Amino acid sequence: MLQTRKQVGDDLGGYTENWTDTTTVWAYVKPKPPNYQVIVRCGVKLDTTMRIKWRGQLFTIATNPTTDPSRRWIEFSICEIRD
Repeated sequence: MLQTRKQVGDDLGGYTENWTDTTTVWAYVKPKPPNYQVIVRCGVKLDTTMRIKWRGQLFTIATNPTTDPSRRWIEFSICEIRD
């Protein structure tokens, strides 16, 4: 599940950040210590400001997504968010 960050204004002129589910996509996820390598189909809109929820865990997008030469796949790395 791809998630995007939304800023919601409050009554004091500040804001709160909330994460909302954006889209569910097929992904191939391969462990590549200390991160994971992810491959998704082209056409998925994503960037490093998003995060991923996978198997109940949260991950940041650690590298800029790159498209393969055939323009069929997008590849990037993710890193687990630990509290």
